Amino acid sequence: MSMAFVLSVTSKGYSLWTGLSKVPLPVFNFTSLEGKQGTNLVTLKDTTAVAIKQDEHEMLLIPETKGKVGYELPTINYSMFNSKKYRYVYGSSIFSQEELANSLIKLDNVTEEMKVWNEGSTMYPSEITYIPRPGSTLEDDGVLLSVVKDIEENARDFLLVLDAKTFKVLAKAFVPRSVQLPTSMHGKFQRI
Repeated sequence: MSMAFVLSVTSKGYSLWTGLSKVPLPVFNFTSLEGKQGTNLVTLKDTTAVAIKQDEHEMLLIPETKGKVGYELPTINYSMFNSKKYRYVYGSSIFSQEELANSLIKLDNVTEEMKVWNEGSTMYPSEITYIPRPGSTLEDDGVLLSVVKDIEENARDFLLVLDAKTFKVLAKAFVPRSVQLPTSMHGKFQRI
């Protein structure tokens, strides 16, 4: 079951009420929510997300959740599916204490099947970068890159290369032991 949120609009912006705390979100500059009271303002097809206008200044938000809880930093095949409907999303679960801790994931948005890479609790993978295969016409025909920091004594950090379709390890490029990679959740790669 999804957690519900209440969005309140003030002259200073939005506030988001989760039931546990109120978080100010001063990102918009208007004072009322448009739409008819009591109606779902989400018009997207194929979603269970709900945004019901409560009154002029309040909206009930119920997000759609896919897969297991605990992954973040999502990415897709942006070269083919930026601003388009996509099937696969990839993410990392660096900070989760749940089942997906220290994992990388592939989520099929249609079947909700998840594939998981995890080789140990001492390894912290970074955000995934998707690289399509040249000439590819399929959404998951490419590779995924993630820098993995291993905090186990005498372990070496490495660049992990996964097959985007099967989620199997294709390669690991190990960093010399004399080099200590900084801990970072973001992957940084530069085209040369």
